[in-house]
Amino acid sequence: MEKINVAIDGPAGSGKGTTAKGLAKKLNYKYLDTGAMYRSLALFLKRQGITKKEDFKEALLEGINISFDENNNVYLNGENVEEQIRSSEIGALSSDFASLPPVRRLLATKQKEIVKEKGYVAEGRDIGSVVIPDAEVKIYLDASLEVRAKRRYEDLVQRNKGKEPEDISFEELEKQLEERDKQDKGRADSPLLKVEDAIEVDTSECSIEEQIEKVYEIVLRKLLKK
Repeated sequence: MEKINVAIDGPAGSGKGTTAKGLAKKLNYKYLDTGAMYRSLALFLKRQGITKKEDFKEALLEGINISFDENNNVYLNGENVEEQIRSSEIGALSSDFASLPPVRRLLATKQKEIVKEKGYVAEGRDIGSVVIPDAEVKIYLDASLEVRAKRRYEDLVQRNKGKEPEDISFEELEKQLEERDKQDKGRADSPLLKVEDAIEVDTSECSIEEQIEKVYEIVLRKLLKK
């Protein structure tokens, strides 16, 4: 069966990453974690002492290389940074830096190149609108702010070996997500939006398995029509 590209967009905590990974596995497709690319870039800039977008200089981007291994671990200039990029601090920085046009141009160009061969499930915030506007299937995942914050917090607890994180409370995380939504939807360059031909899936009341299955059925219907 001829392979297609699937674009999944949505706000932080809507289940994009988990759904995209599960869908890619069911389809035997490749998964492109664009969020990991933005987080890696944020980590790179932080290591250069840049923690505010006002201090950003485009020339800094000349020294960055982001890649993935066969297990989809992300590498920054040859270093596996999969664990380092998942903190709430790097998440906030990545959202801030993502509003910079040179950053979006650089990563969108890399992402467009990756998905040229087809057979990708890509997730992010501008996949259907900018990265793969010709994707055969476009999905917009959403969920309530409270549900999304709860998911993110539980993820942090899990990464912290079952202990509550000391650097951020649930209330602070929820506020951080709300602010990130405003940044993502309000930026001038490639804002988060639901494109006209995207199918919206609300995951507020869904288990991981249910939301993967919902999206899989949508993709399967498209494949069977081809």
